[in-house]
Amino acid sequence: MNRPRVLLAVLVLSLFQGCGRPPASAIAPAFVPYQYVWTNHATDWEFFNVQNNIYLAVANWFDGKSHDVDSVIYDWDGKQFNEALKLPVQGVNGLHGFQINEDRYLAATYYESTYVSLLKWREGRFVESQQLTLPYARDTQELSIGARHFLAVASHYDPAKKTYAVDSKIYEWNGETFVEYQSLPTQGAMRLESFVIAGETYLAIANNFNGTSHNVDSRIYKWDGHAFAEFQSIRTHAAVEWKAFEVGGVKYLAIANNYDDHTHNVDSVIYRWTGASFSEFQRIPTLGAASWEAVSVKGQIFLAVANHYDSNTSSYNTNSAIYKWTGAAFGLIQSVPSHCATRWKQFQIGDRVFLALANAYDGASYRQQSIIFEAGPN
Repeated sequence: MNRPRVLLAVLVLSLFQGCGRPPASAIAPAFVPYQYVWTNHATDWEFFNVQNNIYLAVANWFDGKSHDVDSVIYDWDGKQFNEALKLPVQGVNGLHGFQINEDRYLAATYYESTYVSLLKWREGRFVESQQLTLPYARDTQELSIGARHFLAVASHYDPAKKTYAVDSKIYEWNGETFVEYQSLPTQGAMRLESFVIAGETYLAIANNFNGTSHNVDSRIYKWDGHAFAEFQSIRTHAAVEWKAFEVGGVKYLAIANNYDDHTHNVDSVIYRWTGASFSEFQRIPTLGAASWEAVSVKGQIFLAVANHYDSNTSSYNTNSAIYKWTGAAFGLIQSVPSHCATRWKQFQIGDRVFLALANAYDGASYRQQSIIFEAGPN
């Protein structure tokens, strides 16, 4: 069983890296295609467990004709994921799962909508339990601070006022529903990332566009005991996503920069915690970066970027990339052919580590095979 896996890993990496033998560092471990899933302009994944059952949800946004397209939940049978359920919402562009006490929730956002759906797991399926009114929400993030539960929602655009200068919101759980708690001024907000440093809770918001330029400041907020207060501002370029991760006990933040008003071929940046703030650590060339994901495999740290569009070739058919921590920085170890890649998602089943990549569009069709990779053997 192990020998075919090793040979497959070497073969796949040889194809990804080009002619010749891949470097030794790329072989152990490699991320090898494990399963292909047909999707319709896939934009997000969510992995969760309910009563010892393992599920993977994919957000399908558009089928080329309509946004009336189902998002799907797959269940794990021990060998592969099989379609099991459809979510009671359509045209979804973001999914975020979380748990409050014993209850499991999914928050669903839509590309152009005035509300966010909160879905609650009941009797083997998700049903809508609440709607939060917010224009063009792009992402949600649950934060637990002590015994309190908050839900942050990124609002991208206000169609009524025709402005990207729209407040994103923080909601607090009152025991039955989420109620509005705080507003944060944002500019075309895309995605949210929460993390903890030395017991302090932070929230990073990726600001994408101010109505004139994509070169805007994204912001990091810190919980001061009463509210989220601005902590640090960082210039970004059509920022799509922040990703927080640790290496050797040190916190890092990677930003996915998508566009600088001239080209999608811009550097995305990794920032390192200095003890008082984040400072630039490493620049990585990206092609319309849409997502970062960090994953640990047997003590080794990997960082995957989803490349969305190559301005030099005017193509959505790009290589996404996986980097490995070398001890001093991240080095490229694997290139992955992708089609308008939108999202990486890591998850673990037992001691097996997976990375799922959402493909959205190849320039002709929105029906694409998204790919679930598995970390190969050492």
